[in-house]
Amino acid sequence: RQVKCETTEPGPVAKLNVDKTVAIPGDKGTAAVGDMLEYTVTISSLNDVAAVDVIVTDTMWESDSSVKIGGENGHLQYVTADGEGGYYVTVDVPDNGSVDLYYTYTVPETDAGKTVKNTVTVGKMSYTIYTTVDEAEEPEPTPDKPRDPTEKELNQLYVDLECINADAQ
Repeated sequence: RQVKCETTEPGPVAKLNVDKTVAIPGDKGTAAVGDMLEYTVTISSLNDVAAVDVIVTDTMWESDSSVKIGGENGHLQYVTADGEGGYYVTVDVPDNGSVDLYYTYTVPETDAGKTVKNTVTVGKMSYTIYTTVDEAEEPEPTPDKPRDPTEKELNQLYVDLECINADAQ
């Protein structure tokens, strides 16, 4: 049986749970600029009532974001503007089952040294993950190009070498 997730009609109501994880490349505890973070959102039905057209929003989504819904055989869904500056997708959650949403976020330079807050909202439930981003690394200094020795320095080197050779004999 299926019912709308949010309804004013009496009847069975789906009880949902939301969970969110992030995978950081190299299983590090912090992210770095340029890292591609992989987010997974799992929405589960905790009873024998399916939820249809569940609205899911996420603070990371932008106008060109896409979300893979389902496992390996899932489908790609582009986000829809909500008219208030946010974006959402809709999903169906089977009774006593779950649905996974997958998407990525590449850490921009503007996030360096900050903690990135990412919140997913499903109905009235929210789940927030905080990811610390390392400070941007300073580029390695380029060593100064060695200068060519002057003629005076070369002559002094020659004299020093002659003295060393004379002492060795």
